[in-house]
Amino acid sequence: MKNFRMTASESSPSAGKTLIKAIAVTSVLVIAWVGLSWAVEGRTMATRTATKMVMPVALIWLTSMMFAIWFAMQRQSLASFAFAVMCVMIYISGNGYVSSAMMDRLEWPEQAMPDEAVQAAVVLGGGMSATPDGTPELSRDGERIFSAAQLYHAGKVGAIICTGMSSDGVHNPSDDGRDALISAGVPSDVIFRIKGENTSQEMKSLRQFLDSPPAGFPPPGPILLVTSAFHMDRAMRLAASQDVEMLPFPCAFRGSVDRGFSPSRWIPGPDAMQNFGSALKEWLASLVGR
Repeated sequence: MKNFRMTASESSPSAGKTLIKAIAVTSVLVIAWVGLSWAVEGRTMATRTATKMVMPVALIWLTSMMFAIWFAMQRQSLASFAFAVMCVMIYISGNGYVSSAMMDRLEWPEQAMPDEAVQAAVVLGGGMSATPDGTPELSRDGERIFSAAQLYHAGKVGAIICTGMSSDGVHNPSDDGRDALISAGVPSDVIFRIKGENTSQEMKSLRQFLDSPPAGFPPPGPILLVTSAFHMDRAMRLAASQDVEMLPFPCAFRGSVDRGFSPSRWIPGPDAMQNFGSALKEWLASLVGR
Protein backbone atom coordinates (compact mmCIF):
# COMPACT_ATOMS: atom_id res chain seq x y z
CA MET A 1 0.00 0.00 0.00
CA LYS A 2 2.88 2.33 0.73
CA ASN A 3 3.92 2.38 -2.95
CA PHE A 4 0.49 3.70 -3.94
CA ARG A 5 0.48 6.55 -1.42
CA MET A 6 1.57 10.04 -2.42
CA THR A 7 2.18 12.95 -0.10
CA ALA A 8 0.86 16.42 -0.87
CA SER A 9 4.33 17.55 -1.93
CA GLU A 10 4.60 14.57 -4.32
CA SER A 11 1.15 15.05 -5.85
CA SER A 12 1.64 18.71 -6.81
CA PRO A 13 4.66 20.74 -7.86
CA SER A 14 6.51 22.91 -5.37
CA ALA A 15 4.67 26.23 -4.92
CA GLY A 16 7.90 28.20 -4.73
CA LYS A 17 9.42 26.70 -7.85
CA THR A 18 6.27 27.06 -9.92
CA LEU A 19 5.87 30.69 -8.79
CA ILE A 20 9.38 31.45 -10.01
CA LYS A 21 8.58 29.77 -13.33
CA ALA A 22 5.33 31.75 -13.68
CA ILE A 23 7.17 35.01 -12.99
CA ALA A 24 9.84 34.02 -15.50
CA VAL A 25 7.27 33.25 -18.23
CA THR A 26 5.50 36.57 -17.65
CA SER A 27 8.82 38.45 -17.63
CA VAL A 28 9.86 36.85 -20.92
CA LEU A 29 6.57 37.99 -22.45
CA VAL A 30 7.17 41.57 -21.29
CA ILE A 31 10.74 41.60 -22.64
CA ALA A 32 9.60 40.12 -25.96
CA TRP A 33 6.82 42.69 -26.24
CA VAL A 34 9.19 45.60 -25.64
CA GLY A 35 11.64 44.09 -28.12
CA LEU A 36 8.91 43.76 -30.74
CA SER A 37 7.94 47.38 -30.18
CA TRP A 38 11.58 48.41 -30.67
CA ALA A 39 11.80 46.42 -33.91
CA VAL A 40 8.50 47.75 -35.32
CA GLU A 41 8.21 51.28 -33.89
CA GLY A 42 11.71 52.28 -32.82
CA ARG A 43 13.47 53.07 -29.58
CA THR A 44 11.18 55.87 -28.40
CA MET A 45 8.01 53.79 -28.65
CA ALA A 46 9.81 50.82 -27.07
CA THR A 47 10.58 53.04 -24.07
CA ARG A 48 6.95 54.08 -23.89
CA THR A 49 5.90 50.44 -24.16
CA ALA A 50 8.14 49.51 -21.23
CA THR A 51 6.71 52.41 -19.22
CA LYS A 52 3.17 51.36 -20.06
CA MET A 53 3.94 47.86 -18.78
CA VAL A 54 4.53 49.17 -15.25
CA MET A 55 1.42 51.34 -15.12
CA PRO A 56 -1.41 50.12 -12.81
CA VAL A 57 -3.75 48.66 -15.45
CA ALA A 58 -0.98 46.74 -17.21
CA LEU A 59 0.50 45.59 -13.90
CA ILE A 60 -2.84 44.16 -12.78
CA TRP A 61 -3.17 42.47 -16.17
CA LEU A 62 0.32 40.94 -15.96
CA THR A 63 -0.21 39.91 -12.34
CA SER A 64 -3.46 38.13 -13.18
CA MET A 65 -1.67 36.41 -16.07
CA MET A 66 1.14 35.32 -13.77
CA PHE A 67 -1.29 33.89 -11.21
CA ALA A 68 -3.23 32.07 -13.94
CA ILE A 69 0.00 30.42 -15.09
CA TRP A 70 1.10 29.68 -11.51
CA PHE A 71 -2.16 28.03 -10.47
CA ALA A 72 -2.18 26.04 -13.72
CA MET A 73 1.29 24.73 -12.84
CA GLN A 74 -0.05 23.97 -9.37
CA ARG A 75 -2.87 22.01 -11.00
CA GLN A 76 -5.48 24.23 -9.36
CA SER A 77 -7.82 24.52 -12.34
CA LEU A 78 -10.55 26.64 -10.76
CA ALA A 79 -8.17 29.30 -9.45
CA SER A 80 -6.25 29.30 -12.74
CA PHE A 81 -9.48 29.74 -14.70
CA ALA A 82 -10.63 32.63 -12.49
CA PHE A 83 -7.38 34.55 -12.98
CA ALA A 84 -7.36 33.73 -16.70
CA VAL A 85 -10.84 35.24 -17.04
CA MET A 86 -9.69 38.34 -15.17
CA CYS A 87 -6.63 38.59 -17.41
CA VAL A 88 -8.73 38.34 -20.59
CA MET A 89 -11.32 40.86 -19.35
CA ILE A 90 -8.63 43.44 -18.52
CA TYR A 91 -6.89 42.80 -21.82
CA ILE A 92 -10.02 43.21 -23.94
CA SER A 93 -11.44 46.23 -22.09
CA GLY A 94 -8.08 48.02 -22.02
CA ASN A 95 -6.91 47.19 -25.53
CA GLY A 96 -6.46 50.24 -27.76
CA TYR A 97 -7.50 48.45 -30.92
CA VAL A 98 -10.66 47.01 -29.34
CA SER A 99 -11.79 50.32 -27.85
CA SER A 100 -11.08 52.16 -31.11
CA ALA A 101 -13.09 49.61 -33.07
CA MET A 102 -16.01 50.06 -30.66
CA MET A 103 -15.81 53.83 -30.99
CA ASP A 104 -15.61 53.61 -34.78
CA ARG A 105 -18.91 51.74 -34.80
CA LEU A 106 -20.56 54.28 -32.50
CA GLU A 107 -19.23 57.62 -33.70
CA TRP A 108 -21.26 59.79 -36.01
CA PRO A 109 -19.42 60.75 -39.22
CA GLU A 110 -17.61 64.07 -39.19
CA GLN A 111 -19.67 66.98 -40.56
CA ALA A 112 -18.57 70.23 -42.19
CA MET A 113 -19.74 73.61 -40.91
CA PRO A 114 -23.13 74.60 -42.36
CA ASP A 115 -23.05 76.77 -45.47
CA GLU A 116 -25.66 79.14 -44.06
CA ALA A 117 -26.08 80.50 -40.54
CA VAL A 118 -28.52 78.53 -38.36
CA GLN A 119 -30.74 79.59 -35.48
CA ALA A 120 -28.66 78.11 -32.66
CA ALA A 121 -26.23 75.45 -31.54
CA VAL A 122 -27.17 73.20 -28.61
CA VAL A 123 -24.06 72.21 -26.65
CA LEU A 124 -24.68 69.21 -24.44
CA GLY A 125 -23.09 69.27 -20.98
CA GLY A 126 -20.11 67.07 -20.26
CA GLY A 127 -17.35 69.17 -21.77
CA MET A 128 -16.26 70.79 -18.51
CA SER A 129 -14.48 69.75 -15.33
CA ALA A 130 -12.95 71.67 -12.42
CA THR A 131 -9.49 72.09 -10.95
CA PRO A 132 -8.82 71.16 -7.29
CA ASP A 133 -9.42 74.83 -6.44
CA GLY A 134 -12.77 74.75 -8.23
CA THR A 135 -11.83 76.62 -11.40
CA PRO A 136 -13.84 75.35 -14.41
CA GLU A 137 -11.79 74.08 -17.35
CA LEU A 138 -12.31 72.04 -20.48
CA SER A 139 -12.38 68.28 -19.92
CA ARG A 140 -11.70 65.44 -22.36
CA ASP A 141 -14.89 66.31 -24.24
CA GLY A 142 -14.16 70.04 -24.10
CA GLU A 143 -14.13 70.13 -27.90
CA ARG A 144 -17.91 70.62 -27.54
CA ILE A 145 -17.33 74.07 -26.07
CA PHE A 146 -14.51 74.90 -28.46
CA SER A 147 -16.57 73.83 -31.50
CA ALA A 148 -19.49 75.98 -30.36
CA ALA A 149 -17.19 79.00 -30.04
CA GLN A 150 -15.77 78.31 -33.50
CA LEU A 151 -19.28 78.13 -34.97
CA TYR A 152 -20.22 81.47 -33.43
CA HIS A 153 -17.05 83.29 -34.48
CA ALA A 154 -17.46 81.88 -38.01
CA GLY A 155 -20.91 83.48 -38.13
CA LYS A 156 -22.67 80.13 -38.41
CA VAL A 157 -24.95 80.32 -35.35
CA GLY A 158 -27.12 83.08 -33.92
CA ALA A 159 -27.21 81.68 -30.40
CA ILE A 160 -25.74 78.93 -28.24
CA ILE A 161 -27.73 76.85 -25.76
CA CYS A 162 -25.66 75.23 -22.99
CA THR A 163 -27.28 72.28 -21.23
CA GLY A 164 -26.70 70.34 -18.05
CA MET A 165 -27.16 70.43 -14.32
CA SER A 166 -25.10 68.60 -11.69
CA SER A 167 -26.92 66.47 -9.14
CA ASP A 168 -25.42 68.45 -6.24
CA GLY A 169 -25.86 71.85 -7.87
CA VAL A 170 -22.10 72.51 -7.84
CA HIS A 171 -20.44 73.36 -11.16
CA ASN A 172 -23.51 72.98 -13.34
CA PRO A 173 -22.31 72.14 -16.88
CA SER A 174 -24.57 74.80 -18.37
CA ASP A 175 -23.10 77.50 -16.12
CA ASP A 176 -19.50 76.43 -16.63
CA GLY A 177 -20.06 76.11 -20.37
CA ARG A 178 -21.46 79.62 -20.50
CA ASP A 179 -18.47 81.02 -18.58
CA ALA A 180 -16.03 79.20 -20.88
CA LEU A 181 -17.75 80.55 -23.99
CA ILE A 182 -17.71 84.10 -22.62
CA SER A 183 -13.97 83.77 -21.92
CA ALA A 184 -13.57 82.70 -25.57
CA GLY A 185 -15.17 85.94 -26.77
CA VAL A 186 -18.79 84.83 -27.23
CA PRO A 187 -21.19 87.60 -26.04
CA SER A 188 -23.21 86.67 -22.98
CA ASP A 189 -26.48 87.83 -24.54
CA VAL A 190 -26.37 85.08 -27.19
CA ILE A 191 -25.80 82.28 -24.66
CA PHE A 192 -28.78 80.53 -23.10
CA ARG A 193 -28.95 77.76 -20.50
CA ILE A 194 -31.28 74.84 -19.83
CA LYS A 195 -31.31 72.20 -17.10
CA GLY A 196 -31.11 68.41 -17.13
CA GLU A 197 -29.03 65.85 -15.23
CA ASN A 198 -28.83 63.50 -18.20
CA THR A 199 -29.41 63.60 -21.95
CA SER A 200 -33.03 62.54 -21.67
CA GLN A 201 -33.84 65.36 -19.23
CA GLU A 202 -31.88 67.84 -21.33
CA MET A 203 -33.98 67.05 -24.39
CA LYS A 204 -37.19 67.51 -22.42
CA SER A 205 -35.92 70.88 -21.18
CA LEU A 206 -34.94 71.81 -24.73
CA ARG A 207 -38.42 71.01 -25.98
CA GLN A 208 -39.91 73.32 -23.33
CA PHE A 209 -37.34 76.02 -24.14
CA LEU A 210 -38.14 75.95 -27.86
CA ASP A 211 -41.89 75.98 -27.20
CA SER A 212 -41.51 79.21 -25.21
CA PRO A 213 -38.18 80.81 -26.16
CA PRO A 214 -37.00 83.77 -24.05
CA ALA A 215 -36.69 87.30 -25.34
CA GLY A 216 -33.66 87.81 -27.53
CA PHE A 217 -33.58 84.27 -28.87
CA PRO A 218 -33.24 84.19 -32.70
CA PRO A 219 -36.30 83.48 -34.88
CA PRO A 220 -37.07 79.82 -35.77
CA GLY A 221 -34.63 78.03 -38.04
CA PRO A 222 -32.32 75.01 -38.18
CA ILE A 223 -30.56 74.02 -34.96
CA LEU A 224 -27.20 72.28 -34.63
CA LEU A 225 -26.56 69.64 -31.97
CA VAL A 226 -22.98 69.74 -30.73
CA THR A 227 -21.79 66.74 -28.71
CA SER A 228 -19.14 64.06 -28.72
CA ALA A 229 -19.23 61.84 -31.81
CA PHE A 230 -19.76 58.64 -29.81
CA HIS A 231 -22.73 60.20 -28.00
CA MET A 232 -24.41 61.70 -31.07
CA ASP A 233 -26.55 58.74 -32.07
CA ARG A 234 -28.20 58.50 -28.64
CA ALA A 235 -28.60 62.28 -28.40
CA MET A 236 -30.30 62.44 -31.82
CA ARG A 237 -32.61 59.56 -30.87
CA LEU A 238 -33.64 61.23 -27.61
CA ALA A 239 -34.15 64.55 -29.42
CA ALA A 240 -36.45 62.84 -31.90
CA SER A 241 -38.46 61.37 -29.02
CA GLN A 242 -39.24 64.98 -28.00
CA ASP A 243 -40.02 66.03 -31.60
CA VAL A 244 -36.92 68.22 -31.69
CA GLU A 245 -35.27 68.31 -35.10
CA MET A 246 -31.57 69.12 -35.13
CA LEU A 247 -28.61 68.83 -37.45
CA PRO A 248 -25.73 66.77 -36.02
CA PHE A 249 -22.36 68.44 -35.52
CA PRO A 250 -20.19 65.78 -33.82
CA CYS A 251 -16.81 66.50 -32.26
CA ALA A 252 -14.29 65.04 -29.78
CA PHE A 253 -13.69 61.91 -31.86
CA ARG A 254 -12.10 59.01 -29.97
CA GLY A 255 -11.65 56.48 -32.75
CA SER A 256 -8.01 56.58 -33.79
CA VAL A 257 -6.48 56.96 -37.21
CA ASP A 258 -5.16 53.63 -38.51
CA ARG A 259 -1.36 53.78 -38.39
CA GLY A 260 -0.77 50.10 -38.99
CA PHE A 261 0.47 47.51 -36.50
CA SER A 262 1.59 49.04 -33.19
CA PRO A 263 2.63 46.64 -30.38
CA SER A 264 2.30 49.40 -27.78
CA ARG A 265 -1.43 49.76 -28.50
CA TRP A 266 -2.04 46.12 -27.63
CA ILE A 267 -1.07 46.74 -24.01
CA PRO A 268 -4.12 47.51 -21.84
CA GLY A 269 -4.25 51.06 -20.51
CA PRO A 270 -6.66 53.45 -18.75
CA ASP A 271 -7.51 55.60 -21.80
CA ALA A 272 -8.59 52.61 -23.85
CA MET A 273 -10.49 51.24 -20.85
CA GLN A 274 -12.35 54.54 -20.48
CA ASN A 275 -13.32 54.47 -24.15
CA PHE A 276 -14.47 50.87 -23.78
CA GLY A 277 -16.65 51.88 -20.82
CA SER A 278 -18.10 54.88 -22.68
CA ALA A 279 -19.01 52.70 -25.67
CA LEU A 280 -20.53 50.06 -23.42
CA LYS A 281 -22.58 52.72 -21.63
CA GLU A 282 -23.97 53.98 -24.96
CA TRP A 283 -25.00 50.48 -26.02
CA LEU A 284 -26.64 49.72 -22.68
CA ALA A 285 -28.52 53.03 -22.85
CA SER A 286 -29.73 52.11 -26.32
CA LEU A 287 -31.00 48.74 -25.05
CA VAL A 288 -33.12 50.36 -22.33
CA GLY A 289 -34.21 53.32 -24.47
CA ARG A 290 -32.34 55.98 -22.48
